[in-house]
Amino acid sequence: MGRRTWIPGILVLALTLSGCGMLGFQGDVSARDVSQTESRAEQNTTEDREQNTQDAEAQAQRDASAEQAGSATPGVADTSKAIIKATFDAPFAPNGKVDVAIHSFKRRGKLVDLVFSLTPRLPEGQEHHEKQLSPFDILGDQSFTVTLIDTVNMKRHVVVKDSRGKELKPDDVWTETHLGQPMVLTYTFAAPPENVTKMDVHIANWAPFTDVPLES
Repeated sequence: MGRRTWIPGILVLALTLSGCGMLGFQGDVSARDVSQTESRAEQNTTEDREQNTQDAEAQAQRDASAEQAGSATPGVADTSKAIIKATFDAPFAPNGKVDVAIHSFKRRGKLVDLVFSLTPRLPEGQEHHEKQLSPFDILGDQSFTVTLIDTVNMKRHVVVKDSRGKELKPDDVWTETHLGQPMVLTYTFAAPPENVTKMDVHIANWAPFTDVPLES
């Protein structure tokens, strides 16, 4: 009788110990799985950060290249000389006039820089209510546009924009000058093909300057 009682006890104890071992083993496996999962997640996060950094650097390089190609500072033009000039009526005041002179028209890689000046004038003794005038003012509060015409390929060129969408030209409203003083402006365009050596220059709504030599 004692033996019959002893054997089940051993079996129960053995099963109990075996069960603890199994649970302990399963617990160890689960912890290792969690650790591996966390490690993989951390690795993926690190790789994502590195990829994002590389993408950002590549985009910055592209923007810098576009910026350099689109808005590099052109050479200073000699405004004491003019390739061509003319005087037009200007509606900023009764009897208002403006001298328009083109000082430089030159290629710069894939771009063309047009440097010209506006000099607003009034008859002697006549005054204007504003001390300073902008291109917008000179044109009688109208938009001031400048375009080039490639008469060889029959194409119109407008002012180019940089990587931020800003036109490469002075502000029409906030760029100002005094009466009788020249206001020098630089506008940048896409260059025409190399075989184009002259272009028509349209400044505002005044008569165009035709066949202006394009310097290489």
